[in-house]
Amino acid sequence: MTNAVGGHWESKAYFKFVNSKNANKEGAEWQFDENIVLEHDKLGTIILDYLKDKRISGIEFLKYLD
Repeated sequence: MTNAVGGHWESKAYFKFVNSKNANKEGAEWQFDENIVLEHDKLGTIILDYLKDKRISGIEFLKYLD
């Protein structure tokens, strides 16, 4: 397993590690596998976007959605 590096806040609710341009298309960095839903006492529902190459592409904090 490797540590997450880079990334940026796309919004106040979503931190993205991987470029989602052309998501799920041949050759795109973002090849989606599944969403992992976590529940946290203080942060609420957190969704991890999990890719086919076993990377987390982004983290969404539903509590902070507009």
